[in-house]
Amino acid sequence: ARPPWGEGPAPATLTDLNDLLRDVEDEKSRSKSSPESVYVYIESASTGRFFRFLSNGLDRISSSQGETNLQDLPDDDFDGSREAAMQRLERLFFTGFLIIQGLLAGYSGETVYAAFTSTTEANFVAEYATLSNETRRFYYILTTLAFVGAMNNWRSTADSNEAWRSRSFVEKAELLFLVLIYVAGLCFTLVAGVYDMDFYYHNGVKDSEVPTDQEWYDVALQDTSFKDSINKWRLLTTFRFISVMVGWLVVCRILHRNSARSAEAIRESENLKHTLELARNRINQLTGAKLDKMAREELRELALTQRSALEQTEHVLETLPKEPADAFAPMTTPRGGGGFDYTGGLSMGTGGGLSMGSPTRGRTSSTLPASISSKAPPALNTTFGSVPEGTMVDV
Repeated sequence: ARPPWGEGPAPATLTDLNDLLRDVEDEKSRSKSSPESVYVYIESASTGRFFRFLSNGLDRISSSQGETNLQDLPDDDFDGSREAAMQRLERLFFTGFLIIQGLLAGYSGETVYAAFTSTTEANFVAEYATLSNETRRFYYILTTLAFVGAMNNWRSTADSNEAWRSRSFVEKAELLFLVLIYVAGLCFTLVAGVYDMDFYYHNGVKDSEVPTDQEWYDVALQDTSFKDSINKWRLLTTFRFISVMVGWLVVCRILHRNSARSAEAIRESENLKHTLELARNRINQLTGAKLDKMAREELRELALTQRSALEQTEHVLETLPKEPADAFAPMTTPRGGGGFDYTGGLSMGTGGGLSMGSPTRGRTSSTLPASISSKAPPALNTTFGSVPEGTMVDV
């Protein structure tokens, strides 16, 4: 009995039926084990971000670029990617430190200007006291970050032996000088912060001690120690301005030198690129790849060059010593001899018949040792008798 199988031929034998049932069971088990939509998250070695891919099976993923095998995904060099990411991060930090160092130099100049251009000390103290605490914090943050930037630049260069050796003595001294000069600026900021606190807290003058017709600074300025504190604060802010400004000038000098070297490296790179392009065109001409844009005289000159190169190459090949024979090379067989060498040739017999000489086994002269050559089979010596007249012989 043949049940209806629908479209397609029905299984003719029991083996075909078993194969069909096995395929159905495999399809069912595959649909049960593989979920319809499974997302795979792959981490980028360079950025650390996770990208989502839709998995259609255990070893295949699909994205906007199409379906791909997991084993066919490009194997990112993790160390190289991490190094590139660290270099980008270092450049970002360097830019931030550069901005902070410039901001510190400019803002410290503004503070010195305000300290020495006030008409009276009372007006200066009245205006600066309300901002002294925030100014102290702001200077502390800026000088600390400027020092960290100088220290990072020096350590990153000193840790790299190749970069440190390539620097001149002046360049090494500049990097170390930046560290010291910003340490000095940080110290001046810390000491000046003590006097900033005196300004902010009115030098300890309480409101109850201030007469109604006066201000707190009028009472504070009557104290000679408070006036000495103002003079010391001005001196410290001046030293801080000089230190950070000198550091900023050294930073600008380093940037100018690096920019000049970068421009020179770009020009050299362009020259090398042009030279490489000329060399590639010349190679294409010598190999005959690009000859359509050459004039007749250029083609003649190219032909002479190629002919001269060919003659020189053949001359060198002729002067080279011959290669020694390979002891283990396979034996060569004559193309028409079937492995035999008929040294006797053909001759006519006395009775008008045809006779042949004794054939010997053709063998390439071997350089094998005697122990191996002695085991070779002996030469085959066979003498053919006379052939009756009128008989055709195939040689």
